[in-house]
Amino acid sequence: QDGVDMNKATAKNERTPLFIACSKGHTKVVDMLLAQDGVDVNQAEKNGATPLYISSQGGHSEVVQRLLVHDGVDVNKAEKNGRTPVYIASQVGHFEVVERLLAKDGVNVNEADRYGRTSLYVACSKGHTKVVDTFLAQDGVDVNQADKNGATPLFIASQEGHAKVVERLLAQHGVDVNQTYKDGRTPLCIASLNGHLEVVQMLLAQDGVDVNKANATPLFLASFKGHAKVVERLVAQDGVDMNKAEKNGRTPLT
Repeated sequence: QDGVDMNKATAKNERTPLFIACSKGHTKVVDMLLAQDGVDVNQAEKNGATPLYISSQGGHSEVVQRLLVHDGVDVNKAEKNGRTPVYIASQVGHFEVVERLLAKDGVNVNEADRYGRTSLYVACSKGHTKVVDTFLAQDGVDVNQADKNGATPLFIASQEGHAKVVERLLAQHGVDVNQTYKDGRTPLCIASLNGHLEVVQMLLAQDGVDVNKANATPLFLASFKGHAKVVERLVAQDGVDMNKAEKNGRTPLT
């Protein structure tokens, strides 16, 4: 209608009609709003979430597709914590939405949030294997990009025991199996600490894995936590140092 402000937002949350329709997945309403002259497809609510972000979070794939083909849509626009639409879809595990976002020209596959966590990282942390596969197929994705504490996708997947995700990451050319967290722990260390035997076995099968790296070795950590099967597997590994002490002088046998 003439004179209607399509971008007028609610006073409380600064949410536009388009934002609200996208948040609910109301495809027909979105179509109507997008057809109006002057609609701002990137107008965000007070926390910085755009219509594309909120529809990606909700898994509203058809709404996402309509927004992506609209002129001027910003596929990388983030909310206040630096989370982009593809980040939030990856975190929640909305595979179809992730596929559509990654097909959009200009999407930044390595964009990180305020903590340094990428979309690949959060997908790995949640064990969303299909999302991880989609990212690993993208040109330019950095499989070793760490968060601000030094945790890589491989580290966080190993920590959580997501064996299928670890398998995918280890198959990637250039993945660093020995890249350390801020305290010196490697993926093998954190998997051993948490007793994730299948992940430990996968990591030990990798060429160049350092079984003795870190202030507290994988063997020490597994022994400390009483993970007998992990200890057994580590002891059987060539080159493991049974007597290497951690920084306070304790050995695996202490």
